[in-house]
Amino acid sequence: MNLKFCLLLSILVILLPNYGQSQVDTLDVLSLFPLHVGDQWQYLEIDYLNPFDTTYSMMSVSKDTTMPNGKKYYEIIRDASRFGGYLRVDSSNYIVYQYDISTNCTNDSESVLYNLDLNNDSIIYCPPISFHGAFYGTEQVGLLPYYRMQYRYDFADGVWQITNILASGFGIAYKIVYVGISATAQNLIAAKIDNVTYGQFITAIGEDEIIVKKPTLYQNFPNPFNLNTHITFYLQEPDHVVLEVYNTLGQRVAVLINKKMNAGDHSLLFDGSNLGTGIYLYFIKTRTYTDVKKMLLLK
Repeated sequence: MNLKFCLLLSILVILLPNYGQSQVDTLDVLSLFPLHVGDQWQYLEIDYLNPFDTTYSMMSVSKDTTMPNGKKYYEIIRDASRFGGYLRVDSSNYIVYQYDISTNCTNDSESVLYNLDLNNDSIIYCPPISFHGAFYGTEQVGLLPYYRMQYRYDFADGVWQITNILASGFGIAYKIVYVGISATAQNLIAAKIDNVTYGQFITAIGEDEIIVKKPTLYQNFPNPFNLNTHITFYLQEPDHVVLEVYNTLGQRVAVLINKKMNAGDHSLLFDGSNLGTGIYLYFIKTRTYTDVKKMLLLK
């Protein structure tokens, strides 16, 4: 080993810890969850039970709006037609809130989604999924070519465990959801933040929404939920729709729709107040399309 290489290695050993500390000290926590109208994120989704069956998903900020509580939120859309909720970031206390009227533990019709200030450990999360904490460090996350500070959040109950990694400047860069033995991961591959594009979108994203070309039953929101949740589906053409809810024993517990409906997006609020905590299946059937998805009710 020559003298120049040893000298260089010694300098790196001395400087690297200081560099890491400077990153911690200068981290702008608000950059961990950017929200601007027009922001877009594209994720590669991998099902670990079937790793060769990969898909892509989109999340975007469609508009800002003032809700009945008098606060301004940003509307989140998933995959161009699926509603993803209303979010806001409070710059005074570094909290990401979601507008929420479906649970009974909210404050002023909103609940805490993320706490970006690790020095404040008194935050109450709602719905009641146990919060395991967050940490920050330097780590390559997602598939974008960056190396930035990040927070990791672990939410868990007896059935679900959800890990979210928030990366500085990008928001949610990685997410993995465990349900029993199954696991689904989302890796950020491209983003458009405040009119700046990072990475390369797999499909062209224009100003218009992507047209859904086939009937689709979307995942309910929020999920898990307490008492109420939204169920959304898309019809390519007018059709007779049957939408039902079953428990894990195969017993039908609710008939939500049984009638002819017009083409387009449809959303309804499912009231689970008369049901017990557990996993439920919601099933849709038309002349040419059937699908079923799981949802988790927590009380």
